[in-house]
Amino acid sequence: MKFYLFLSVMFMMMITMIILINRVAPAFLGLAVIGLILLKFGLMYLIKEKLNFEAIPGYKFHFVIPYFVLTTLLTYYAIKLINHDKKQEN
Repeated sequence: MKFYLFLSVMFMMMITMIILINRVAPAFLGLAVIGLILLKFGLMYLIKEKLNFEAIPGYKFHFVIPYFVLTTLLTYYAIKLINHDKKQEN
């Protein structure tokens, strides 16, 4: 349960960061998304040891599927923002 709470909080923080970066420096939004995904991966690797995933049966599915689904949603939202900014420039 702690893992899902951590993922949810992390996802909301990343969405907030993407919105702020889009307002401040929209030209660097794509690079910022890559950096945020790398940061998320690093934090997930660090927290994996504290949550003791190996004790949970099927822990790989509880780790991999939510991680990639939320990363995909984050990337999709960033692409929508980038395309929206390009439409406004034209």
